[in-house]
Amino acid sequence: SQNASSFITIQIPPTAAIGQATYTVQQGNMVTLQCNSNGTGPDTFSWQDKSGAVISNGGDYVVNNATGSLTISNVNYARDSGTITCVVSNANIVDASQRMSSTTAVITVLDFNEC
Repeated sequence: SQNASSFITIQIPPTAAIGQATYTVQQGNMVTLQCNSNGTGPDTFSWQDKSGAVISNGGDYVVNNATGSLTISNVNYARDSGTITCVVSNANIVDASQRMSSTTAVITVLDFNEC
């Protein structure tokens, strides 16, 4: 008699979560936002600004697509205040409708006069 083994891999779709719902930062300062997922990896993270445009590395932005962090080194009132979105995706999830999750946070930028 022979024994046979089978393994089933259960994939959990990504669920995006940002460490805080709101961030208050003085203009010109630095802020780091952290997005997490409790899904079965590997997950890829991206960030979108208040207009829905994808934020890329460069200038005042450092995006880490592997860890989910976004650092803004010189926060600007006009550019950075408002709602920001973290999008988590995993192309390995079989059900295409569950491959992506997003969540938002609000950045409030204080002008120098408000401090």
